[in-house]
Amino acid sequence: IVYTQGARQSAVVQHVSQDLKISLSYPRGWYVDDRYHSILLTDYKTNLNRDDKPAGSQIKIMLSNASLCQESLDQEVLLGGCGEGKNTKNQILDKNVKNLQSGAFIKYKIKYPIGQEDIWYYLQSPNRILQISKEPDPSQHEKEFEKIINSIKFIQ
Repeated sequence: IVYTQGARQSAVVQHVSQDLKISLSYPRGWYVDDRYHSILLTDYKTNLNRDDKPAGSQIKIMLSNASLCQESLDQEVLLGGCGEGKNTKNQILDKNVKNLQSGAFIKYKIKYPIGQEDIWYYLQSPNRILQISKEPDPSQHEKEFEKIINSIKFIQ
C-alpha cells in the first residue's frame, strides 16, 4: 500500500509503524505513507516517491529515526548532523523542551551560517530519537500537529 486515507467513521485514525516502532493518531481524511523507515503525513494525496510541496493551507509532516553522528542532540543541531557543514556551525537561537508521555519534544530554532533560520523538531525517549519536520512551518494546522506529536507512543 503506497498510502492510506483516514477512515471516515472517527475523528482520528490510529496508525502503527512497524519500521519506526511507534503508534500515532492523525486526523480523519489525512493520508499516511509509511515506508523506507519514514512516515509521511499529509492532508492532501501524495506519497514518499513524490516531491509534492504543500499548497495554500495544506501541510506535510515527516517522521523518521534521527541519524545521530554527534555526542549530543545539541551538537547534532550545531554541526548539522554528520558533518555536512564541515567547518561551519549553526547557531541555536532557541531551544524549547516539552515533556510528553512518550518523551521529550524538543524544538530548536536555528540559524544557518548563511543567515537563514529554520526549526528542527525531535521526540526523544530514553533510548530512541525521532526527527520530525513539517512544511510549511508554521502552518494553519498547528493544533493538529500538536495532537499528532502528543499521540506518538514508542512500541517495542
